[in-house]
Amino acid sequence: MIIDTMENRAKHPELPQRVLRTLDAIAAMDTAALEPGIIRIGDVEHAKVLSYETKTGRRFASHLRHADLTVVLEGEECMTVADTKTLVQTEHLTEKDVIHYEGEGTDYALKQGMFAWIVPGDAHSTKQVLHAPCQVKSIIINFETESL
Repeated sequence: MIIDTMENRAKHPELPQRVLRTLDAIAAMDTAALEPGIIRIGDVEHAKVLSYETKTGRRFASHLRHADLTVVLEGEECMTVADTKTLVQTEHLTEKDVIHYEGEGTDYALKQGMFAWIVPGDAHSTKQVLHAPCQVKSIIINFETESL
């Protein structure tokens, strides 16, 4: 897991080159003009632009075959992260590559201009209220681990 600001993205050589190129492309975009939906960013054909209100409560999820990149464009949210070995599995949706869990984790603030890179083995719960409910716009990309 890596959580940092977009301006510090190049300080993470452990990020796959494809992810760094994607972060660079996002940094060069006029993100204020983006509307919710599916867009192409560089060689990523399926990037999701989402707009949502943060919520209370958490539901952990992890993946076996892909890693998640989240970039917060507007607003702020809390992301809770935990090692899957410390959680109790509640559901496995094999066809969607999603495993749900219950348990506790560490809370991180994701604010405008920040990104989170979540890899298999890390469970995450997103879209949570940080200080007060607010509207968030973000880009979410699922990278198949085989393509990295």
